[in-house]
Amino acid sequence: MLIRYIWVDIKTPPPDNQLFKTRFPAGPQSLTPAGIKEVVPGMPKKVMIIDDNDKVLRITELLIKSFGYSPIAINDPREGLKLISEDPPSLILLDLMMSPMDGSQFLDERRKIPGALEIPVMVCSAWRLTEEELAPYKDEVIGVIAKPVEPALLREILKDYLGA
Repeated sequence: MLIRYIWVDIKTPPPDNQLFKTRFPAGPQSLTPAGIKEVVPGMPKKVMIIDDNDKVLRITELLIKSFGYSPIAINDPREGLKLISEDPPSLILLDLMMSPMDGSQFLDERRKIPGALEIPVMVCSAWRLTEEELAPYKDEVIGVIAKPVEPALLREILKDYLGA
């Protein structure tokens, strides 16, 4: 039997929380985050923030929400890995200096998740990285933002990668 389409349930963000079905062409690229963005153009794009500092996490979450995106605040990178496979975001903001798993370990584990490499990652860290430190992740990390993050810079980055 040849499968031509895959049916997917999509839930709109609050306050509507409407559930509807849509179909994607069957194939290896059919369920990418880009495909979902094209099917639901009015849906706010999700930005996953992974940081173990609760204050930084909350401030970044509020900023992202104020820019019109849907933040997903995660203080444990292991939880972020689970969510990537269940409900992939459009972009990941990743701190490096975390515990129990640091940012580089997160990136290493992320490689094992099918489709996860399609999600762009922006490192957001107070740690100043050298080119050598970033070299193993050059194809995965789209850039580095130094903490403390300037709101105007964060807005521009989100706009550049996710659109208005």
